[in-house]
Amino acid sequence: LNCFDIKRNDKISNETIDSEYLIADSIFSIGAYHLPANSRKFLTGSLDGIIRRWEVNDYEAMEETKKVKGHSQGVRFVTTDPEDKMILSGCMDHSARIWDISNDFPIGIFCQHTDFVTSAAFIDTNTVITGSWD
Repeated sequence: LNCFDIKRNDKISNETIDSEYLIADSIFSIGAYHLPANSRKFLTGSLDGIIRRWEVNDYEAMEETKKVKGHSQGVRFVTTDPEDKMILSGCMDHSARIWDISNDFPIGIFCQHTDFVTSAAFIDTNTVITGSWD
């Protein structure tokens, strides 16, 4: 996983990320990512079923600030609601989940799909849509 400063045309150091995780993710693990506009925080969803929240610190390093576990297979989609209070994820385990960002607790688990959930979106704070290979 690499991060670049566009204005400086320079790579932001990734020294703070565990090298085994970085190597694994660079080769095969990242299944999804979400980059909110004008934010120094972003999400990745990995094929190990874990959602990770990252923060870019002073153009020097990326730091993993949170791990959200619960999916049994790879995360194929991840986003946040407009208020950045909930995470919405889609997974190869045929589920979509909503997580409370403050405590990493699942608010909702939707298991009605029969194949990989590959896309999802918040319509508003009470409604989500999901897309799947089914």
